[in-house]
Amino acid sequence: MRIFLAALCLSLTQPAFAASGPPVTAPVVRTEIDQFRKVAGPNPTYPAQAQREGITGVVGLKVTTDAQSRVINVVVLDETPAGNEFGRHAVDVMKYWTFEPAAAGKTFPYRMTFKLK
Repeated sequence: MRIFLAALCLSLTQPAFAASGPPVTAPVVRTEIDQFRKVAGPNPTYPAQAQREGITGVVGLKVTTDAQSRVINVVVLDETPAGNEFGRHAVDVMKYWTFEPAAAGKTFPYRMTFKLK
């Protein structure tokens, strides 16, 4: 299966979400993906320890969407470097995402890159 790439360049500031929403996140500077594009949803938080240590990370995910292109299931396939919580941060926020209609009712690989700017 072809891996679709998304580069999420995260800065260090972001306004807070409402109390009922997901955790506070850093804004996306640029997002690119070959076929399935995110159209709504918050950005992932950068793991605090990884941010302090200047560590960047990559997470491979398996994403399943419903008929309205909303994410209904996310599984971490791989995480590099391991042990820095990049996978948990990606999964925690992705459940709030919606993709373009082309993703409706599909399961597909998705790669998220965390980079400090």
